[in-house]
Amino acid sequence: MPVHDESNLFRTHLPRLCQQSEALYLICITLQASLTADLDARFFEYLDAGLNKFRNELARSETYLEDGTMTAGLLLCTIGTMHGIPWSMHLRGMHGILQLDDVDNPRNEKTPFRAHLFEVMGIMDLPTFSIGRQHPQLGFWRRHCRNRVSSEGLSGRDEVEVVSGLPKSLIDIFSCIGEGGATEKDFQDWPGAQGSFLQCQLWEAYRLAGILAVRDRQLCSPWSSGEERLQPLDGRKQPPRTLPSTSVTVSRLLSCVDAIHRASGGQEDRDTLTMNALPYPTFIAALQTDVMNDDPTLKQFVRSTLLWSSIGPAWRKQCQRELELLEEYWRHRSGTVSIHDLAQARGAELGLI
Repeated sequence: MPVHDESNLFRTHLPRLCQQSEALYLICITLQASLTADLDARFFEYLDAGLNKFRNELARSETYLEDGTMTAGLLLCTIGTMHGIPWSMHLRGMHGILQLDDVDNPRNEKTPFRAHLFEVMGIMDLPTFSIGRQHPQLGFWRRHCRNRVSSEGLSGRDEVEVVSGLPKSLIDIFSCIGEGGATEKDFQDWPGAQGSFLQCQLWEAYRLAGILAVRDRQLCSPWSSGEERLQPLDGRKQPPRTLPSTSVTVSRLLSCVDAIHRASGGQEDRDTLTMNALPYPTFIAALQTDVMNDDPTLKQFVRSTLLWSSIGPAWRKQCQRELELLEEYWRHRSGTVSIHDLAQARGAELGLI
């Protein structure tokens, strides 16, 4: 199942987008300057200039957000997740304008590229995919990306989202964690999707991470929009059911990560998309402090996986931040501290994908 077409899609549209948005041009330069182990003064100069242009474009947008400005905002969020710089306010600012445009009005038919931008925004906003978030989640994927039709006229449930590398049907369930009413059973019953061996191992790791995320209530953002909790995804009350223990779920999850690790080896042509997707399930498993403390080899596996899966100095630095946060979290007794509080105390807003 092809999932590597996102770069081609972006490259094709980039000249047009930069004509729409001067902010995007500056933020592309900022992103390039950020792909180093240590940020220098040039990066911060470019970032300030790009931020100012982006804010000016948002202020001028009023009721319609151009693709170029939206792309600029999403790249700002990407830079933020890479370097622990607060970024969720950019999602909030863009969402405010999209709401004024009546984003769900069927008359406002989206081009394939704009639909792609909406999905990227939905991925960045997913519940449990960020740590230390400073602004409430928007429920963007749940509200605006779930009812979709593919280019072939099908439901699009088994299509793979090109940035996350996950089937959209699985993302649908993640988008409902917390206020959307997703349950462990929803993840347990996910039927899977057709993919390569590595993809299937990755998706199984995410499915199991979803079960752990539902169990671990601290992972849901402390922010709430006040929206009423919805019924379970299948619309029925959940019958009592015996599900795997947390320790068994962690073992199964990390065994999938290990299988991906072993299959990829140290090859230069290893699947970058799969590697970039490993931190989320690994981090979620690592938050199960009691399981980690009972088996120190699991902690060592988490350490090596986070550092091994990061490709390039910038992403390696992001994974190091995540690992430092975990090391601090492991020093506390289970249930006595929130991972979000630890991140916010450091002034960090981390994205796990």
